[in-house]
Amino acid sequence: MQKGSRILKRTAALLFAVFLLQAGAKQVPRVLPVLETAALFSAGDLMPEGAIEYLKTAAFELPHSDSENTGNIPSSLINSSENQQYAPPQNSADPNDPNEQIATGGDPTPSQPPSDPKYGKIAEVRLRGKGSGVNGVWITNLTKNHTDINISSLLKKKLDMKIEKNGKPQVLIFHTHTTESYEMKDSGYYVKSASMRTRDPDKSVVRVGEAIAEQLRAANIGVIHDTTIHDDPNFSGAYTASAKTVSAILKKYPSIKIVIDVHRDSIQKDENTRLKPTATINGKKAAQVMLLASCDDDGKRNHPNWESNFALSLKVSQAIEKMYPGLTRPVYFKNGRFNHHLSKGAILLEMGSDGNTLEEAVYAGELVGKSLVPFLENLK
Repeated sequence: MQKGSRILKRTAALLFAVFLLQAGAKQVPRVLPVLETAALFSAGDLMPEGAIEYLKTAAFELPHSDSENTGNIPSSLINSSENQQYAPPQNSADPNDPNEQIATGGDPTPSQPPSDPKYGKIAEVRLRGKGSGVNGVWITNLTKNHTDINISSLLKKKLDMKIEKNGKPQVLIFHTHTTESYEMKDSGYYVKSASMRTRDPDKSVVRVGEAIAEQLRAANIGVIHDTTIHDDPNFSGAYTASAKTVSAILKKYPSIKIVIDVHRDSIQKDENTRLKPTATINGKKAAQVMLLASCDDDGKRNHPNWESNFALSLKVSQAIEKMYPGLTRPVYFKNGRFNHHLSKGAILLEMGSDGNTLEEAVYAGELVGKSLVPFLENLK
């Protein structure tokens, strides 16, 4: 009886949230009852790690039909149930995660407005794996049934693919969450009400994807950079939309071996602090890079390519770290698909977070592109 009552309360809370969304309500009350808050996103892995405590106290705006007005609600919280297993991780860099260590890179700059509730801190950090890793590779493993991972063995795994410089496309770069954007300046603070999304390709992850593509083109590696917007006006269903785009391109260009989905992470340490993962490469700040790998951990997903994808992600992370030590974060390994089932050469890149500047993310894209060139040229 108690379980039935709990389900009824959660259902009522969910219906209430849907009503607010449809009514275009601009703000949820400052403090939601914990039960209602949890009920909104009670469907398993839709709730991002570390976000429950944040939601108990945070004020945020509900998304409108115009994605420019999504406020500071974590993006994964507005996914539909049909895509929840493919939702990208939010707050994926958990300061309390034993698989990650944080080296503070410095306090926010003195220009931060003091004690103004409109603003929050941006704390610069360097995220790294625990210990020395395995050949420069670390993993944050969130799976239940694939906990015994032999990194060394996977790094030696042959992928049975070869990049050819024959004028045909070999690499596809696209964006499931095409409107994800960055800070425009390194001020040490952020405006809480500001949207971190834009349709302007020069200010979003599209520009970062282009920085990667530029390096591949310069090495005569055929690349298609698709800039189709998949998350606006409807964020919900973005993975379904991008799957259609990718499937069509792969059908048209069967020569493509590597499929790269370029994202921007979102790391909220607490209600007033965003983390900005940064590495200094050649005296210049770059946004740290994280690869996300997925698997069919519960046997409920049609995901035949996950082992190949996982090995590829580890190899790419190793290649980046070898050329630019400190640039990578631990590979994030969890149950799901993230459209990785569409290709045995699929990877997902999280290029910095919503605390990083566009300049830092674009520089990271340049570095990733430069490290991908020799890796792809020697791919087997």
